[in-house]
Amino acid sequence: MDDFDLEIKKDFLVDAKGLLDQAEGAFIAIERGDKSPELLNNVFRLAHNIKGSGMAVGFDDLSHLAHHLEDVLAAIKNDKLKVNKSVVSVLLKGLDGLRSYIQGLEGDLKFTMDCSGINSQLKEILSSDLVVKVTTEDEVVSLAKELTQVTPDEPESNVPMVQKVRASEPCDSERPQPQRNAATVEEFLRVSMNKLDMLLNNVGELVINQSIMTSHRHNETVSSDHAIQTLAYIEKLVAEIQDVTLTLRMTPVRPLFQKMNRIVRDVSTLQGKNILLMTEGEHVELDKTVIEHMSDALTHLLRNAADHGIEDAEERKVAGKSEQASIRLSAEQKENHIFLIISDDGRGLDRERILKKGIEKGFVKPGSELNDQEVYSLIFRPGFSTKEEVTDISGRGVGMDVVMQTVTEMKGDIQIQTEKGKGTSFIISLPLSLSIISGMIVRVGDRKYVVPVAQLLETIEYNKVKIETTTGIGRMMNLRGEVIPIYSMRTLLGQPNKKEACPPGFGLVASAFGRKVSFEVDEIIGQQQIVIKKLGLELAGLPGIVGGAILNDGEPGLILSLHEFIDRRSGYAA
Repeated sequence: MDDFDLEIKKDFLVDAKGLLDQAEGAFIAIERGDKSPELLNNVFRLAHNIKGSGMAVGFDDLSHLAHHLEDVLAAIKNDKLKVNKSVVSVLLKGLDGLRSYIQGLEGDLKFTMDCSGINSQLKEILSSDLVVKVTTEDEVVSLAKELTQVTPDEPESNVPMVQKVRASEPCDSERPQPQRNAATVEEFLRVSMNKLDMLLNNVGELVINQSIMTSHRHNETVSSDHAIQTLAYIEKLVAEIQDVTLTLRMTPVRPLFQKMNRIVRDVSTLQGKNILLMTEGEHVELDKTVIEHMSDALTHLLRNAADHGIEDAEERKVAGKSEQASIRLSAEQKENHIFLIISDDGRGLDRERILKKGIEKGFVKPGSELNDQEVYSLIFRPGFSTKEEVTDISGRGVGMDVVMQTVTEMKGDIQIQTEKGKGTSFIISLPLSLSIISGMIVRVGDRKYVVPVAQLLETIEYNKVKIETTTGIGRMMNLRGEVIPIYSMRTLLGQPNKKEACPPGFGLVASAFGRKVSFEVDEIIGQQQIVIKKLGLELAGLPGIVGGAILNDGEPGLILSLHEFIDRRSGYAA
């Protein structure tokens, strides 16, 4: 296989995954009763593009599966097939088959899989009693021709995917293909031309001003007014390049939200519940890496809301609620953070039941006095579940701990708001970017560390607050009437404790798992924009250490996670 064939196959796989995500949302919309011509035309076109483009690049079996999917969609389009939940379930199985095939091809372009089962199910739909009149092959071809007549006004996504043509050498699916593994598959992002133009323009300006500074260096005039102005302008350009570069990795959360429709639909079907998922803020953009990691976390939260939170029909009727339950998934941006909010109108969290289960599991000592947030945060503990029986959806005590772990890894935070009988909301706060953060530089002993500003509630001087020492508990401070434990960062980092003669240090106040804690450091140096560097194997995995950085004085520094330290030092942890 030469480079040209490899390129068009890679292009096909990238585009096909995007089309499948669109089709999944369209199928669920059809199930809910949306029969608009625009929706039906679009979803048919998606299947037709995958079929035609897959055949063009030599993926024949995948193309045949898309063809059977296209037949069913043509029948729906022509009002010759009654749509119900079972029909949509088979259509979704077809999409799952296409998605599995594409994932296999990403790892090995010689990958094949048996599609006969799903092909048979799609054929059976067209011979069932749901068909008013079976759609003929001629009708499918005619409809395909009609929908692929792309006009200049139509969006780019409607154009057939494979458009690279080389007349001298036709595509040959039987041509020997070299073995490829998943590591050779590149990832792609669709980037606005405006962003690329801005980046190119700023880089051009940077090159010009770098040449000016080189001239000043040769003429030994680097301290002149003009050189100082040029340096100031270079600093401005670097900041703009940084901002634009960060936005290149940003992508709308819409595909992620569309995927969640399928999750809620499958759980509600399995449990016989009537649940509507509503989404807001799909245009909000988030770092692609964050979106990929948050997919599993949102899946667990939504499955948990549909299974634990939403009552069955009879219980909702007794509570005076509508038969159709609702779950709302929304995204909004505030300053340098994105907030993902998952809310349901279900039964809410049962404080007493959670506390009882926490005591049974050994997460809480009997007789402990916990506030509401501390109790609710128990659901994030590994192995915690209030389900008495294990089902296909829940009861094994895994899921919510994955949510907390993922949010922590993404340098974020999660809060719970709940009212018994009314519903529950999970509010996830995430930084816009994982590559550059605003960090607070602190000194602990003779070393400097970085604490993400996003994790800080406030900073304090201990000589300005009342501090008491309690036997068995340790030092506590009274901050505006709230008693907060003090942890020594020296102790947590394994450094020698300072001598008694040293003056009181400074406190970093943070909150996680429903607890507020103050961490004592020797000095707060100031804030700095931090470029996060991955740690080597020697340091990777150390508790509380999430990355490294080069500080503005050229010295290295480790990035700390206060949330992880709170988890390890939790007073109610076993």
